[in-house]
Amino acid sequence: MKTLFSIFTLVFFMTVGCTTAQEKSNLVTKEPVTVIIVRHAEKMLDAGDNPALTEIGQERAVKLAEMLRNVEISAIYSTPYLRNTMTVEEVATNQNVAIQEYDPKKGDDLMKSIVAEYSGKTVLVCGHSNSSPMLVNTLTGLGLEKLDESDYGNFYVVTTSEFGKGELLHLTY
Repeated sequence: MKTLFSIFTLVFFMTVGCTTAQEKSNLVTKEPVTVIIVRHAEKMLDAGDNPALTEIGQERAVKLAEMLRNVEISAIYSTPYLRNTMTVEEVATNQNVAIQEYDPKKGDDLMKSIVAEYSGKTVLVCGHSNSSPMLVNTLTGLGLEKLDESDYGNFYVVTTSEFGKGELLHLTY
C-alpha cells in the first residue's frame, strides 16, 4: 500500500510539474508586442481647451507617418483631443487603421489590454506630456518623469511579452 501511494504521489507531482513547465513555456514563447508611444506634436497656444497643431506640429505629424511608413501598425490609440488625433491621423490613413480613443486617466488598463490582445504586433499610442512617460513606466517598470511642456520629440518603443517587464528604446524625432 505504501508503494502504491508513493507511485501515485510521484506521478501526481510529475504531472503537476509538467503542467507548470508547459504554462511557463507558453509565457516564454509568446510573441512580444511592440508599443510605440509618442506625445502629440506641437499644439497652438492660447487656442482653448482643444487646440489644433501648429504648422511645426503638422510637420512633425508628417515626419511620424514617414518614419512608420514601412512598419505594419495593427492598432492606433489616441486620447480624444484634436492635437492627438491630428498627430496620428496620417499614420492611420497610410496604414488604413482606425484611430481608437482611450481615456488618458485609464492608461494602465489600455496597456494591459494591448499586451493581452496584440501579441506579435505593433501598436501606436499618442499621449500627453504627463501620460506618455507613465504609459512607458507601466509597460517597463521604469520611473520616467513627465515631459517638459516644450518637449515634443520623444519616440518610445517598448517591446514586451510580460506586462511591466518591457524593454525600452528611447528615440527622438
